[in-house]
Amino acid sequence: RSEGVAQVVDVFEDARSLSLLAEHCNGGVVHDRILQRQYFAEQESAMLVRHMLQSLAALHDAGLSHGFLTPISFRFYSDEPHASLKLVDYGMELQAGLLDACSGASLVARRRTACPQLWETCRLVFCAPEVVRRSGEVWEAPGAPGATRKPVNDKLLGEAIEALVEQGVEATIALQAADSWAVGAIAFLLLCGYPPFFAPCRRAILSRIERTDFAFDPPFWSKVSEEAKDFVQLCLRASPARRPTVLEALEHPWIRSLADSSAGGSMLSSFALNLRRFCKTSIIEACTASVIAASLSAKDAQDIFARCREADRSKNGFLTATELREIFIVAGCSEIAEATASCFGKVRHPGESYIDYEALMESAQLRAERLVEEELWHCFA
Repeated sequence: RSEGVAQVVDVFEDARSLSLLAEHCNGGVVHDRILQRQYFAEQESAMLVRHMLQSLAALHDAGLSHGFLTPISFRFYSDEPHASLKLVDYGMELQAGLLDACSGASLVARRRTACPQLWETCRLVFCAPEVVRRSGEVWEAPGAPGATRKPVNDKLLGEAIEALVEQGVEATIALQAADSWAVGAIAFLLLCGYPPFFAPCRRAILSRIERTDFAFDPPFWSKVSEEAKDFVQLCLRASPARRPTVLEALEHPWIRSLADSSAGGSMLSSFALNLRRFCKTSIIEACTASVIAASLSAKDAQDIFARCREADRSKNGFLTATELREIFIVAGCSEIAEATASCFGKVRHPGESYIDYEALMESAQLRAERLVEEELWHCFA
């Protein structure tokens, strides 16, 4: 048990799923707390990253790893100002996704992921390149919305856990290096307000991750200390072997001194604007996919997808959130248009958000499959 990791109170397993009953952490995620404040300094970014590293140190010390960390993997224990930050998920969705993509003598090749969250571009931007490559077909397009898919294997998550145990120390160490990468990417976000490999579409994100293509753009990094930049650069090294371990990262000067070499004072105003824009995009992506899954038939989803491709005249693979909303209105899907508009109000940001419509429709398709599965179990259980 560790103070930085949410305690698992109990585990329940049935024919369909494995559920973890964990310690309740109701203090919200990191970006929500930051955006509620008028003042946020680099020293506070360093403190948050230190807490994340301490949580992971306990996980790694137990011979475990996560592999798919994002900022929402951590939550504050309570609403108190100095509440502890805890790791609240354990990377099982990645293990299920990796197993979903694998093929071999003992496992049937699958084309369906058990975790639709893996398709969200606002989570993919924190994923290490070796995890992307290892995932293989997890990141490949599963076909147009409504395409025929193979049946669901209801023991997928349980098999994923068993496979993780069987992989042993080597696989765990590999994912521990991926955790170091993710901490570097999260630190990048907490210093400028946007993730290092963010792009309007999934294809561009994957390309940037593979090339380790990130930069400290002067307008947004002019006030950030050199120690902070050095920490990020060390964590985001392309070779896993050259990245610091979590324990080594805890000894970095920026973490040990909590950024005492920084200029001091609050972050630039652009920090909050960038963070709001990123959060807004992630909310639109997740909420819209869920509404599409619950509201549209496979045929209607195919129609929306075709309209999106037609509207994307430059074939960039993305549309603005406003353009997407207009497509829903023209197609007679006013309830989806309204849901998309309601997402705008959840995080106030004056700029536009860009949505990878292909990734959005694929995520919606996976969610729709899950809803059908739920309904079938409800009817025949």
